[in-house]
Amino acid sequence: MRAIRRRPLAGLVAVAAAAAVIAGCGDDGGSGLSADEFRERADAICADAERQLDGLEEPTSAEGLLPFLRSGLEIQNTQLEALKGLEPPEDLKGTFDEAVALLEDQQDEITATADRIEAGEDAETVIREADPKIDGINDQADAKAKELGLTVCGSEDDDVDTDTDTGTSAGTATAPAATTGTAPETTGGTDTSPVGQTNAYVDDVQAAAAALQSFGTTLQSSTGLEDLKSKIPGARTDLDEFDAAISKLENYSLPTDRLERQRTGLLRTGPQVSDVLRRFLDAAEDGDAAGVQNLLPEVQKTIGEFQQAATAS
Repeated sequence: MRAIRRRPLAGLVAVAAAAAVIAGCGDDGGSGLSADEFRERADAICADAERQLDGLEEPTSAEGLLPFLRSGLEIQNTQLEALKGLEPPEDLKGTFDEAVALLEDQQDEITATADRIEAGEDAETVIREADPKIDGINDQADAKAKELGLTVCGSEDDDVDTDTDTGTSAGTATAPAATTGTAPETTGGTDTSPVGQTNAYVDDVQAAAAALQSFGTTLQSSTGLEDLKSKIPGARTDLDEFDAAISKLENYSLPTDRLERQRTGLLRTGPQVSDVLRRFLDAAEDGDAAGVQNLLPEVQKTIGEFQQAATAS
């Protein structure tokens, strides 16, 4: 019985895969990118990570530092995974690999810092010792980002300042990771130029990807229907956010045929994804294991169509 209950939930790995695809929103897993496409995608994910990092509640005491560091690490680990799936142009690959290695080193240092604090060491002392090394790696990574021609990745605003009332800090740099295939850092405001439209579109696509990723993580972390029931309200909120982001895609007129095909495809398939996932949650909430199992093929089919739309060329 245990295997039967887990099987429908484990099968929804497709949801997380679709989130990665929509975040990539481009060509074939990132292969065959031009230098400009690579830079656009790298800067787009940096802007998205900045937005998430800016949303973290900064610690006001040493006690708040550990959860802050852990939350930042989670955001940046997601970045690095997306980064590693990107294939830069051959002439940028060496520098890109060096940047990735530096960012991995930095993550290791921040993780070690958090582990020491969690083990009971004095937070101020640990941060004071770790800061110079973390900052040094960060400076090297920023320099590599600039060598790559990136404008958001490696900028000073990428750092997360963890100043507390104890006067300590530990910087966590935003990785020059890559997802969406257009320019970054947008507000979706009044800029109606082609670049402004594209940037705002990227922002909304990233929001949809984040919501879908959160939904997929919730389901994959569940061990069965009973476990999932307690998480359903949060999963429904994720779908509400996904729907809101997808609906905003109606508002754009993008400058390239490729982006327009992607946009219309996401608009067409996004509501279908939301509908089937909501029906999945309804069945789970009712404790209907057979219903959940029966919906799985439709979930996978709909997610597949969504992935195809996101990778339209």
